[in-house]
Amino acid sequence: MVLAKNQPKCEWILASASPRREEILKRIGLTFQIIPSNIEEPRPEAQENPARFALRAARMKAMQVARVHGSGLIVGADTVVVLQGRILGKPSSPNEA
Repeated sequence: MVLAKNQPKCEWILASASPRREEILKRIGLTFQIIPSNIEEPRPEAQENPARFALRAARMKAMQVARVHGSGLIVGADTVVVLQGRILGKPSSPNEA
């Protein structure tokens, strides 16, 4: 990503409560708001490619924040864990993790 110094100001919004994503955006020098999406975590579709699933989930989260917030540049992201070709969902408890 290239950020030009003479670009007009734009409000950046991180559609995530992830401390790691917040740290990444701070490290590249962005000033932004954190507005986590409130959608239910999506589930992978049958035979869905992990990269496609991550992109779909990130878009869903960003779009939900866009519908509520209405303006700004919204950054949506998602992480996918794959084990032996199977996408693992978020654990529901520390024991499940």
